[in-house]
Amino acid sequence: PDAARDTFIELTAQDPESWLAHFRLANTERVRGDVVAARVSAENALSLKPDYAPAVAIVTSADIAVGRYDEAAKRVAWLKEKFPASPAGYELAGDLASRRGDVGGAVAAYDQALKRSQPPAGRFLIKKSEARARLGEGRQAVDEMTAWLESHPGNPGVRVAAGVLMQQLGDTKGAIRAYETALASGTEDTVLLNNLAWLYFENNDPRARDTARQAHERAPENPSVLDTYGWILVQQGNVGAGLPLLEEAARLAPDVDAIRDHVEQARSLGKPGP
Repeated sequence: PDAARDTFIELTAQDPESWLAHFRLANTERVRGDVVAARVSAENALSLKPDYAPAVAIVTSADIAVGRYDEAAKRVAWLKEKFPASPAGYELAGDLASRRGDVGGAVAAYDQALKRSQPPAGRFLIKKSEARARLGEGRQAVDEMTAWLESHPGNPGVRVAAGVLMQQLGDTKGAIRAYETALASGTEDTVLLNNLAWLYFENNDPRARDTARQAHERAPENPSVLDTYGWILVQQGNVGAGLPLLEEAARLAPDVDAIRDHVEQARSLGKPGP
């Protein structure tokens, strides 16, 4: 993303009247997570190509992220009116409703986005399911995702999301099955590997440590991953290898009580000799 950003910055400098260069820069900044810069670049694109819907969507998303809800609501309404068959306005409506605490409204909006997406986009179902879980409809959300996956089996993102929700609901067997199916399809998502490692650990499955190691190799600075891998190592008797990982997790996430507890327990066991 950084190389792409540098390229588009150069292009906008060479041709400041190119709305496309400004838009591509905005999209790159959006992917990088730089909300403010993405909004500025998208506004630059709109100054050259007014009413360009993808740029409007970036500005709207940025406004939602920083709490400019009234401005975002106006653009959401415009997108839905101008492009009623597009899922974009409805997805943003769901994001806005969710941020405002209107979880029921978010569910309805994401459902409309899902119905309008061709081919069906799993991210809309994931957002809808997460919102349903907030309403206490987690089991129904899992059932909907499971049914959807029967006709869209090649969507690992939805499968992993279903596994996460099953895990939250205490359905360990279902969560493991969902994660393993996604893993077998070639998906090696960090959340998947980390969650699966923890479930293996809780169920005394010997695959726990190797799965946690794979997650750590993918995300060596993720505190949740460090905590999982470190704690598994400690519990398997390798305090010398596990404690430094737990201490690094605590440094990166100092406010997480569970990680601090793991560090204290590991330290109480003492560091074994080499």
